[in-house]
Amino acid sequence: AAALGIPEDIAVAAAIGDNQASLLATLGDPATDLGLTLGTGAQVSAVMASGPARRAAAGCVTCECRPFPGGRTAVVAASLCGGAAWAWLADAALAWMRDLGVKAPSRDRVFAMLNDLGLASRDEIEVHPHFLGERHDPALTGRMLGLTMDNLRLGAVARGLARGIVRNLHGMLPAAALRGRRRVVGSGNALRRVPLLQAMIREEFGLPLVLSPGREEAATGAARLAAAGGARSPERPGRSPALHRTTGGTASVPSGKGREP
Repeated sequence: AAALGIPEDIAVAAAIGDNQASLLATLGDPATDLGLTLGTGAQVSAVMASGPARRAAAGCVTCECRPFPGGRTAVVAASLCGGAAWAWLADAALAWMRDLGVKAPSRDRVFAMLNDLGLASRDEIEVHPHFLGERHDPALTGRMLGLTMDNLRLGAVARGLARGIVRNLHGMLPAAALRGRRRVVGSGNALRRVPLLQAMIREEFGLPLVLSPGREEAATGAARLAAAGGARSPERPGRSPALHRTTGGTASVPSGKGREP
């Protein structure tokens, strides 16, 4: 405190990961909600007691355990290509139109058309959207399976891609982390803007989907954590482990508290 010019008894909040902060802002009941974010990438998170979480993730190369407030653990599966995969299809369609000398609609219009075509399609091509590889296997590449002479249509590709994005996430989370979940709480611009992706989440997870009503979830969760800790007396047991008080010397954070693994 003296070195930084901070008055004594000022609350200092330790950093928390953006994933955990987002979960704090979005999950109504962490024990029964799944948190799913679809932005450029994608991730799905299940908060559990630390012991069961570690056992659930044991040997799992597609997920990781992250510390969560309250002595709990978030089991997280994160893919590199979430909304970016959806953008890939729109950009590919636009590129084909340019190659053919066809006047292309706006990018936003193409996104809307792909969503509508995918919702209406009865055909579906199997798409594995590993266009950027994955953290557990950087050498993975994207694949399209089940092509015939008749089914290579934008609606079938859009539908298969949306399912592939969601199925990839679902398959990366251990089954034990999915047990007892009652709903998926979704966030991220890609998810909010694409009803087809929302429909695939309901189908693949077999759970109702609720969209987070707020924005900037990570900032909101970090602020809530700091506010909750600051509302407690530093002398009172049970205060937030992510919040500490300065003394006449320097502020310190106990080892392992509020850090990423």
